[in-house]
Amino acid sequence: MKKIVIASLIVVMIGLSVAGYSYSKLTKYARANKATVNLPVPNRYIPPYTLIAPEDITTKPFLKGTEDQNVLTLPREIIGKINTLPLSPDYPVHVNAVTDPDGLWDLQFVTVNMDVSRAAGARPGDIVDVYSIKTDQQGNWLPENARILAVNARVVDVTDTSGNSIFSEGKTVQQSVTGIIKGAAPSLIYKLAVRPEEAVGVVPGGAPKSTGIAFTKKFKPSVPQAAKEVEQKVEKVVQKPVGQVQKQ
Repeated sequence: MKKIVIASLIVVMIGLSVAGYSYSKLTKYARANKATVNLPVPNRYIPPYTLIAPEDITTKPFLKGTEDQNVLTLPREIIGKINTLPLSPDYPVHVNAVTDPDGLWDLQFVTVNMDVSRAAGARPGDIVDVYSIKTDQQGNWLPENARILAVNARVVDVTDTSGNSIFSEGKTVQQSVTGIIKGAAPSLIYKLAVRPEEAVGVVPGGAPKSTGIAFTKKFKPSVPQAAKEVEQKVEKVVQKPVGQVQKQ
């Protein structure tokens, strides 16, 4: 009988030890996962170069530590600023995604009509160079008439002909373009941020049925004097016989 009691006590002690250890682990896990911090987030998709208003921002709880990931932690750090990148709803805003409006005084905004083949797959936030192009009677592009209009232009938004942003729901380029094609829209409308001296050359691209504009997309801005360097490269291509240009 004594042995049975001792064995029972040992079993109980082991059970209590396991229960205590499990409780300790669960408590630590619960505390770690319940520790949250409220961060400001957009409540809608915000295309680049939008003046952010108070009604565009709300707060949302995130796990403790998220505030240390180079994100803005207070609504006042976002409201009244302009975003230089697209902002997705319910996601924290990176510290480099917004800037003061005063820093953008030298930008002007223009729109151009584009089709998929001339847009180089550009989407909001992308950096593009803008070219003027001409075609022959068969619709073939003529390299000898290519001329650069704007360097380091930033794509602000892409809409259908009704003004609806086609990237507002985080769709891929293919999904967005497919939706436009199914809707029988003739073209996409690209909103660009360009320098004032470049705006006059790009504006004609906004004319209905315009086909005289093309983009080249790049991952970083060109260095100063890039416009002249690109012009020189275009001239070199133009000076070559048409057969040599086609072989490259």
